[in-house]
Amino acid sequence: MGKVNAKTGKPLHSTYHGRNKLTADLLREYLTERRKGSRIPFSALDADFVEGFMKFLTTGKGLATNTVGKYMRALRMFVNAAEEEGYEVNRGFRSKRITIPEERTDKVYLNEAELEALYRLHLDRAPRLERARDLFLIGAWTGLRFGDFTNLKQEHISEGRIRIQMSKTGKAVVIPLHPIVGAIMASYEGAVPPTISNQKLNDYVKEVARLVLTLQTKVMVGIAKGGVRREVAHAKWELISTHTARRSFATNLYQRGIPSQTIMSVTGHRTEAAFLKYLRLDGEQHADIIAVVFGSESRLKAVV
Repeated sequence: MGKVNAKTGKPLHSTYHGRNKLTADLLREYLTERRKGSRIPFSALDADFVEGFMKFLTTGKGLATNTVGKYMRALRMFVNAAEEEGYEVNRGFRSKRITIPEERTDKVYLNEAELEALYRLHLDRAPRLERARDLFLIGAWTGLRFGDFTNLKQEHISEGRIRIQMSKTGKAVVIPLHPIVGAIMASYEGAVPPTISNQKLNDYVKEVARLVLTLQTKVMVGIAKGGVRREVAHAKWELISTHTARRSFATNLYQRGIPSQTIMSVTGHRTEAAFLKYLRLDGEQHADIIAVVFGSESRLKAVV
C-alpha cells in the first residue's frame, strides 16, 4: 500500500499503517488455518472467502463487532487499491450479502457540570494527576485529538482563537479559545502541560475522574464480542479515556444548539450521519434540545 492518501495527497497517519499490518497478519493466519498457504490472488476473494474471514474474526478470534468492522474496511481498502492498480478483482467481493458489521458503542461523555467538577479539583499535591487532568480538559474544550492537543503551542493562538493543522488529516482548523483552556495554558507559562503517553494519560485520567462523586455512578455498558452481546455495570470513571474528551466536546456543543456542520469543522467527520452516531445523547437529552426551541418560540409569542 502507498504511504499517502490517494484522495488528499497527504501522508497517511500512523494508525492506518498499524491497522493495515494487523489486517494483513490476520489474513495470513486465516489462510494458514484454511491450508491455503500465506498468499491468495485478489481474483479468489469471493463472497464465501470474505464471509469466512469475517466468521474467523468473530468466532475464531473472539473480536468485538466494531473491531471486526475495522479489519473488514481495511480489507476493502486493499481490494480497491489493487483494482485501481490493474489487478483482477473477484466481482463476488462486492456481493450485496456482504455487510461490514457495526455496532453503536456505549462509550460515555462528560457533560459540562462534570468537566467543571474536574477543573475544580485541588490536585496541587499530586502533580502527575493535575497534569493529566489539565491535558484532558484541553482536549474536552478544543475537540482536538490526543496527538494535536498535546502539541498545542502558544504560537497556535492569536486573537482568542486556536489555529492548527490536524496531524491525522492535514486539515487546518480554527477553534475559539475556551476560558478554561486559556487559564490552564497560562498556568504553564503559555504552553500545554508536559505531555505523557496516551496510555499513561488514560490511566491517570481515570484516577482523577474517580475523585468526582458524580462519576462514581454505575452505568450499563453493552458490547458484542465473539458474536455474543452482554451488558456489564461499570462506574462511569472507569470508562473515561483521552478520546472521551473529544466526544464530550462534540456532544456538549450539540446540546448547546451549535449546528452539526460547525462542530464537524473541528471534529473532521465527513458526513452528518457519522457525526450523529458519534454523539452520546439519549431520548431525554434530545427532547431537552427541542424544548429549548419551543421555549424560545413561547417567549416570542408572549412578546407579540
